[in-house]
Formats: sequence, structure tokens, C-alpha cells
Amino acid sequence: MTINKLIINNIMINEEIVHKLINDICKKKELQGMNSNFVESQLKIFLGKENGYAIFLSQDKINHKSKDYKEIIKLVRSKLRRFHGLFSDKEMIKRRESLVKRLNDSNNYEDLRDISEQLLETHCSTEERVSSYQKLYEKLFSLTGFPRKILDLGCGFNPISLIHFKGIIDQELKYYAYDINDAEKEVLDLFFSKLSSFCSRFKGESKIFNLLNYDLISELEKVDVCFMFKVTDIIDQGKGHKISEKVIIAIPAKFVVVSFPTITTSGKRMNYPNRGWIERMSERLGYACTEFKTNNEIFYIIKK
Repeated sequence: MTINKLIINNIMINEEIVHKLINDICKKKELQGMNSNFVESQLKIFLGKENGYAIFLSQDKINHKSKDYKEIIKLVRSKLRRFHGLFSDKEMIKRRESLVKRLNDSNNYEDLRDISEQLLETHCSTEERVSSYQKLYEKLFSLTGFPRKILDLGCGFNPISLIHFKGIIDQELKYYAYDINDAEKEVLDLFFSKLSSFCSRFKGESKIFNLLNYDLISELEKVDVCFMFKVTDIIDQGKGHKISEKVIIAIPAKFVVVSFPTITTSGKRMNYPNRGWIERMSERLGYACTEFKTNNEIFYIIKK
């Protein structure tokens, strides 16, 4: 029998070990919905930078209870959490599961609206915007015009906020929602299906898409507006802004809306919340750039 090998920096690792490792990494409740291909890609990047751990995994026999094996799991999980917006609280996850069941059984628009607002509260990014979504979209679309096609990259549960779009029932709209979480995709598919049953001119589509594969972004459907809410800090990973710039340039949209938090993880308001690199990049590329703030977020509307 031929055993497939994964080669990293000329180090050969049995792929069965890699698959076992991926399964162990994703045993954490909050990571169970993450797309396995994305987890594998991040594991390969990690091992490419950590030769010692790659050499450890290249052994014929691996002690899955060893310190090194557990350390790999710990470090990769930490890396994955940067890309992941789920609350890890078990009660919050149970609440979400209960809401999804209610969403599946909903049969009128008021129920859909009520359940959708509660679902937004189960995701850390959207929870912060629940009380301000309506004003947020009124402000955004006063600057961009009401879009007929929207692309949402690194979307999380943000598409569920469609329920706050003024006139959504009457407007023609196509919404493309892309992220890396299989479980969240299932929820979005269900939400889109329910919403389209009440809004005949609406069509929603969710897909698994790794933003780090920025070479593929230019091939996406051309849209009026692209949302990148609290995404660029994650994909840049503290290493400048080259990746975010490549992504923004490649996006086939007239407007790109990029947002950043204005409050630290400890709850303190940032002294300098503005992101000067966005403004400098826009000027250098000949893009128009407008910004405004909400209670805990700053938005840049880039017109390409």
C-alpha cells in the first residue's frame, strides 16, 4: 500500500498524521465548523515556519499525548482563532443552535426578523452592530447608492443583517457571502432561502473562500459594493498591509467598504482609531476615500 506523504521544507510527513492532527485541532467546539481545507492550509504554513515541529511529525510513530503534539494543536488553534468570529461560550453556542432550529421552522417575516436579530447577537462582530445596523446602512448607501449586487468577504454572520436593509422586500438584490466556516455557511444558506421566500427579487449565495488566495479574487462576480468588515487586520497578521492592498485592488467592485474596531479587546477606546495606511493607499492608487465612525467601529468607503 502506498502511503501519501506531505513534503514541507524537504521534510516528509505521513498524510495520515496530518489528517489526525487536523481532526484533533478541530475538536474544540468553537472550531468544529471551520472548513477543513482552510485548517490544513494554516497547518502547512505553521509547519513551514516551524521546522522542529515538522521534523517531530516526520517520525514513523507519533505519541499523540506528547508535549510537542499538544503544543502544535495549541499553537495552530491560537492562529485559527484570529480568523474565527465565533463565541467560544458553550451557552452561546447552544443558543445559536436553538435559534437555527427556530429559523428552519419560521413561516412569516416577523418571525424571520426576530430570529435574525437574535442570531446576530451570537457572533462577536455582528453583536456589536445590532443596535446600529439600520443607521449604518442608511449612511453607507447614501454614499454608494443602493447596490444591486453586494460581495461580503470574511462575512461571518453579517449577511443576516440584511433584515435591516430598508426596503429589502421591494428591492432587487444579489448578495454573495464568502467565508471559511462550513457551519456558518449552512446557517447563511438557510437564512437566504427563508429571506428569498418573502423577497422575490432577492437572491443570496454563500461559498467557502479563503481570502489569502487573493489571486482568485479578481475572478469573482462583479458587484456594486464589497464589504470587508474587520477583516484586513486578520489577513495581514501584523505584517504590514500588502495582502490587504492586493485584495482591495483585485476586488471587482465600484466601492469597497473596509471597517476596523475603535475599541481594544479590553474595552478601552483607542487613542488613534484612524488607519492612515488606507488613506495613503487610496491617494496613491487614485481612489476616493471617505470615512465615518459608529460607536465602536470606523468605516472607510473606497471608490475605485
